[in-house]
Parts: sequence; C-alpha cells; structure tokens
Amino acid sequence: YGSVPFDMNTARWGYPTTENGFCLTPNVCRGRSRGTVRLRSSDYRDRARVDPRYFTDPEGHDERVMAYGMRLARKIVSQPAMAEWAGAELAPGPEAQTDDELIDYMHKTHNTVYHPACSCHMGPDSDPLAVVDPRLRVRGVRSLRIADGSILPFLPAINPCITTMMVGEKCSDMLKEDAQRGAEHAAPAAVS
Repeated sequence: YGSVPFDMNTARWGYPTTENGFCLTPNVCRGRSRGTVRLRSSDYRDRARVDPRYFTDPEGHDERVMAYGMRLARKIVSQPAMAEWAGAELAPGPEAQTDDELIDYMHKTHNTVYHPACSCHMGPDSDPLAVVDPRLRVRGVRSLRIADGSILPFLPAINPCITTMMVGEKCSDMLKEDAQRGAEHAAPAAVS
C-alpha cells in the first residue's frame, strides 16, 4: 500500500529483501499504548513534538496482539493455497520463534499505517482532557471546530477513514443547524 515499500522498515536492520515477494502486515487496530502530541515551542511554525510511544502499555497487550498476528500470518502462508507462492520467510525470519524474538523484531521494525488520530479527543464537560465538546467546538476558543480523526476518543477497530468522513459530515450538519438557529459562536468553557 502507499508509495513506501514495506521492506524499507526491515532492510535498514539488515533483513534480506527480494525483487518479487509479498508481505502480510499485522496491525494493532485498537492499541492500548498512548502517545503524545505536544508543542515544541511557542512559535506556531515549529513542528509539533510527536511521540507515538508504541508498545508502552503496561499490560503488554499491544506486543501480544502483534506477536499473535505474526504467528497467524505464518499460519496463513503455510496453507496450501498460499504455500505454493511463498519462498523463504525474509523477516523476521524462521529463526525468530519465541515471544522475545518476535517482540525484538517488532520493536526494531514497527511503523505507523498513517492513521494518526485521538490527539485532541471530544468529550463531555466532565472530562478534563477533552479538547473539543460534543459539538466539535474547541474549548476556550471562539468560532473554532475540529472535524477530523484527532477528535476520536479512541481508535475504531477498523480503518478510521469512514469514521473520519462521518465526523466531517456531522460537523457540516451542526454548522448548518447553528446558522439556521443564529446560534452564538461563543467558545465553550475551558475545562479546568
């Protein structure tokens, strides 16, 4: 998928590659690790400081899901319909069998699948960490709404594309409602 070959994540660690091959890429769709997006400085032109904090959930859930996914990928490729297409496993390689070996591989080669979300989630007034209110208005800022994947309080168990499109559609409905009512564009109260 995309324009970046999958093996860019593995080749830099010395794993072999091939001209013709395929990969199965397990993902943690509902990860429990939580990253951060923070301001780097008071200058709005500075890029944000993004720390995804992959595989940091205290229970080890995300690592277990990935290890299971890698074993499941091997099982799928071993089935008769796939086995005739498969050559040697290149990464993590047949020698990586234990949980520790698979976890070492995933820590070295993991990457995002480019669906950043949940960085300024929506929530009720009782949630002190909610950046936007249920009408997608940024707390403490007048006439500003957010209508993208960042407002999700948690990732859906599927690709967030359709959910994000729904957020945009719902926001357009709310903007129309407010315009028809002549609603005041006052900022929702900041939660302290």
